[in-house]
Amino acid sequence: FSLVNMTSCRSNPVGQVLALMHAVKRGVDGIILGPERTDLFDGVLDEAFKRKIPVVIADTPIEHRAVKCIIKTDDTAAAGLAGDYIVKKTGGKGTLLILGGTEKHPNSEKRRRAVASRARRAGMNVKFYHADWKLEKAYTVAKRELTFDDTITAVFACNDRMVLGAAGAVKNLGLKKRVVVVGFDGGRLALEALLRGDVDAEIAQQAKVIGRESVTAVDRLIKGNKVGRYRYTDGKIVTAENVVRFMRE
Repeated sequence: FSLVNMTSCRSNPVGQVLALMHAVKRGVDGIILGPERTDLFDGVLDEAFKRKIPVVIADTPIEHRAVKCIIKTDDTAAAGLAGDYIVKKTGGKGTLLILGGTEKHPNSEKRRRAVASRARRAGMNVKFYHADWKLEKAYTVAKRELTFDDTITAVFACNDRMVLGAAGAVKNLGLKKRVVVVGFDGGRLALEALLRGDVDAEIAQQAKVIGRESVTAVDRLIKGNKVGRYRYTDGKIVTAENVVRFMRE
């Protein structure tokens, strides 16, 4: 069968929709989609449903009748690990700055809420700003907040690009000894930043597992078999103690 995987390596949600529409019109048998945004796909997914093309979503959930299976990290549980780590490293003191993705993005919201709840429970203040998943915006926001608020003791970024921006701001302001920096995704560049000491911890998603299970699910759907609506994978916390071993896996 023909299979189109629309998981994007670059941020281009409109281009992603156009490419998906081309695939649907071409008459593929199944689709694996890792959407950049969740609010642009109704039309093309309506068309996929009409053509009886099963869609499997990897990572960012979209609720639509064409979507037969969603495979993703359990964001609440995984981000909870980040919250616990931040509380331990800061002693529950000071202010936590959270950098989120685009507004109303479901993964960003779950990660934000999980980390914020742990911090507040420990007695920390929490600030939150959208940085739209972008390194440059995360750098600008983090630098501004760190410059004018000396109570910030930790920064949590909801993806790798933003944690690199936040880490750059912390480093350039000379605050690394005072501010804990934690990110979410576990990509190569963020793990290298962790090795350098610019980032303190990463919550790593099991991307290979998500990819493998997505292919298995769409294969079963194409063959007429049923699959579960949701499949969750675990996140893993990566620190200086295990980053080298994790990168070798």
